Parts: sequence; structure tokens; C-alpha cells
Amino acid sequence: TRGDLYTIDIKTISTNSNKRKKRLFDLTSSLLGIVLWIFLVFFINKPFHFLKSCFKVLFGKYSWIGYCDVNDSDKSRLPKIKKGIFDPSTNMSRIGLTEEEKEHLNLMYARDYSLSKDINFFFRALRKS
Repeated sequence: TRGDLYTIDIKTISTNSNKRKKRLFDLTSSLLGIVLWIFLVFFINKPFHFLKSCFKVLFGKYSWIGYCDVNDSDKSRLPKIKKGIFDPSTNMSRIGLTEEEKEHLNLMYARDYSLSKDINFFFRALRKS
């Protein structure tokens, strides 16, 4: 049932090792994005927005991947992470997800977090942007 979903341990994203991996990914991808920006200009639709985002992530203000935008009351159940430039629903925006579906995506992202998912979301979002 819907209530049972919240009893599942969703602390995977908040473990120290996963926080470290997430920040390391943010740092390396931001640095690579800045260094290779002159070549990426031809492959990204909004290259100046991407460069600005690289600096936001590099300085720790944002992370590349964060939660979907939902009501703040729904986010209170999730482990705290930085606001993201992209989110798991970035490639699904044309579908028009409901608040409940976005909340479910957030729960799945927090519970089943892995670095490979962050990398996958990041490159999918780059191709779309």
C-alpha cells in the first residue's frame, strides 16, 4: 500500500560513501565540463547555461542530480541533498508527470541511489539540453 512505501529504508543516498561518490562525481564532471567547454559548445543546446551550471556545482551550491520539484511536505520524508541542476524526471518532462509520480521517482532515487544512475541521468539530461 502507499503507506508501506514510506516504511522502506530510504537512507541509501545519505550514507557517507554515497555522499562522497556524489560529490566526487560533481567535482570531476564540473571540472571536465569547464575544461572541455570549448568543444562541448557544438553538442549542447545551451552552452552558456551549462558553463554557469558547472561553476554552481563546482563551488558546492548545487549538485548535478537532485530531487524532482514537489511540495516541500513531500520532501521532508527524504534524506537531505543539495538542490540539483537536473533531476530523475528531466527526460520525462514531455510526459507531464503528476506530483505523486514525481514523489515516487524521488523515493526510488533516494532508496536505490548509485553513482551509475547519477552518471546516466547526467548524460541523458545533457543530450536533451
